Amino acid sequence: SRLGSGGARPAYSSSLTRPPAGWGGAPRRGPAPRAAVARMVAASEDARSSADGFDAPAAPGLGSDAVLAGKALCWPAACGAWPRVPQVRQIFLCFPDRVAEMAFVACRRDKLVSSLRIGTSLALVVVTLHLALIFSSWSTCGGAFIDGGGRRQQAAVELRVAFLISLSAVLIGCKGLAVSRRLQDACGLFGLEVLVTMMTQAVVFFVVLQHPPIVLSLAGHDDPESIIDWRWVARNESDLPMLLIVWTAATHALVPLRWLMLFWLEASTMLMYVLSPTLHGPGGAVRNLAIMSNSLILFFGLIAVGIGKRGAEALERQAFT
Repeated sequence: SRLGSGGARPAYSSSLTRPPAGWGGAPRRGPAPRAAVARMVAASEDARSSADGFDAPAAPGLGSDAVLAGKALCWPAACGAWPRVPQVRQIFLCFPDRVAEMAFVACRRDKLVSSLRIGTSLALVVVTLHLALIFSSWSTCGGAFIDGGGRRQQAAVELRVAFLISLSAVLIGCKGLAVSRRLQDACGLFGLEVLVTMMTQAVVFFVVLQHPPIVLSLAGHDDPESIIDWRWVARNESDLPMLLIVWTAATHALVPLRWLMLFWLEASTMLMYVLSPTLHGPGGAVRNLAIMSNSLILFFGLIAVGIGKRGAEALERQAFT
């Protein structure tokens, strides 16, 4: 392909290889000049190609700014500039230049969508199996409650099923977002990340609410201890933080959200678990001690997952530039 009426584009041995000296000026770090990039875009007919076959994020609906950002980073020699790498001391690792940050998000968009499809499918399978277990043993809510007669636990069973159905609705919404290109284009680059982050936080919210002791408290039972079957529910409340850690770690590992977004998921997860004892009612010293120890375990687990994700993203941003 040609860049305007000038010479042919030089071949790169790698997408990270610096351009040869004398073509487009010596490479330098700093924000990409928009005027030079705009001239390059106007002169080029091969909008989505780049060195080594790298596909610039010029998908329909991303907007001119995203296309401009992708081309600016795919052909940095054309404008004589490279994006500046964020320093480690910057908490959220964002590029100083908005064009470079938009290009980084755009290049990860397809991976975000495909990972969202896989993650929501797996989560829907788990929730469906859980609902099937409850419907197979309705009176005991799948073994969580004791059926002592008198239908004392009926309201709690119905409430827990309602929370699980709401959780399924959130996951189905995530699935629809991952499948519909029109919805993705309507959200935009940053809007898609924000919406996915909010949906993951909604999943955490419903996971906390469907916990049997919390369901019984919300249903108005004065003595949940006599209804819960402690053979299937952990007496020290350890099963709830385990679910939260598994969900948060899976989100960090599978969905390529920026750490800027995942930080709020970690904070909201910790906050919801810490505030969940207020829904239990009076629990005594033993339960309070168990919740305190579980909170520390959850906190350090989230810290470890967050530090690992932040370090991986720092390496991704360095490789991106």
